[in-house]
Amino acid sequence: AYAALEPETVKDEPADLLLAADVARLSGHPQKAVPYLRKVVTKYPGDQRAAAAAFTLGRVLLEDVRTPAEAARAFGRARSLAPSGILAEDALVRQIEALVAAGDRSTARLLAQRYK
Repeated sequence: AYAALEPETVKDEPADLLLAADVARLSGHPQKAVPYLRKVVTKYPGDQRAAAAAFTLGRVLLEDVRTPAEAARAFGRARSLAPSGILAEDALVRQIEALVAAGDRSTARLLAQRYK
């Protein structure tokens, strides 16, 4: 599926962008998913899938691309897009994890105080 994925054929709408991100991630090209996920988060923040896209972006950045500071920002964005959503608590925990990995223990400690 990844070999057939042509960026110029991906429609600029959340469903297609998320599908393209999934194809990239699940075929072993997680770094290629990043632009698609970022686009959903930045261009379509009002879409109900934007928080999940931000969370997935954080996971890819933390686990695959290994840029924990960027991952922390993505998890924070997931929380801000859906503060009462089903991913909010997980996003907070993952944001703390990413901050620790990035060496920002003071911010991680402040956020951990919110976690109950």
